[in-house]
Amino acid sequence: RNIIPDEKLAKVFGSKKAINMFEMTKKVNQHLS
Repeated sequence: RNIIPDEKLAKVFGSKKAINMFEMTKKVNQHLS
């Protein structure tokens, strides 16, 4: 399942490109650690 970042998520992910769940989890974990 792909996620298309909205404004807030785009700031976290650094881009507005759609990413899948697996990539999202990796990015979120980087921000939390």
